[in-house]
Amino acid sequence: VVEITDVDTHALANHKIVVFETLNYKDTTIATHEDKNDTDQTVTVKQPKIATKAYGSDKNKKIDCIANVTIFDDVMYENLTVGKTYTLVAGLYDINKGEYVGKEVSHDFVPTSANGTETVEIPNVNTTALMGDSIVVVEKLVSNKIVYVNHDDLTDTDQTVTVKGPGIKTVAMNAAKDDKTIDAVTDSVIVDTVTLTDLAVGTSYEITVGLYDVDTEEYITGIAVDGSANNLVQFKATKADMEMDVKITVDTTERLGHKLVVVETLRTGE
Repeated sequence: VVEITDVDTHALANHKIVVFETLNYKDTTIATHEDKNDTDQTVTVKQPKIATKAYGSDKNKKIDCIANVTIFDDVMYENLTVGKTYTLVAGLYDINKGEYVGKEVSHDFVPTSANGTETVEIPNVNTTALMGDSIVVVEKLVSNKIVYVNHDDLTDTDQTVTVKGPGIKTVAMNAAKDDKTIDAVTDSVIVDTVTLTDLAVGTSYEITVGLYDVDTEEYITGIAVDGSANNLVQFKATKADMEMDVKITVDTTERLGHKLVVVETLRTGE
């Protein structure tokens, strides 16, 4: 058995390699075996491959719009060398903005079998400015500074997660919540039922409340929101979808017949 060692095959993926042999006796060649078509003499260099599936918490393809979300990427690999150290380098590309976001993350591993799966964790991704955007996780497979695979298909839905956009809808009524008209008094009450969707559970939020007079084309000052003069409602999300009533007290004695619009803005409070 002739052993041929230290052959550099990193640039020969999928190539067929034919072993030629020459038999010599006392400086005389007495036989050669150089048949390029002999399959018995031929080996094929394996091509390392990777495929990926990106997701957020609970394997969800939609991730929260917060300052420190974690993205996970399951990397399925094939044809690696057992016992060799590899590095997976993950980056994030924002399809909507056409640019890379965040920082690259490196993940080292030593495969115990030629085929398997590694999970790359990309922590502390700030998605607060990426609401509604599609984020593609791109991966490189590297060993000894040699890039074996680039997996950067920007159309691959398996590699893609979407940043959820928290939603807010409101319905303003009188104090009894049975009519759209209110009394012209010094302490008139408006109840605004706020429906919130796609919140990040455990995240603190605040709602800024305003009241706009359509007839005078001005915002009304001096309103009280849930008994406070700071116009803020602060809460921590216990569910992704929530509903709450916001009580607004306002002096309407000089606004008889006016249309008042409740304006609410949702933002994270962290």
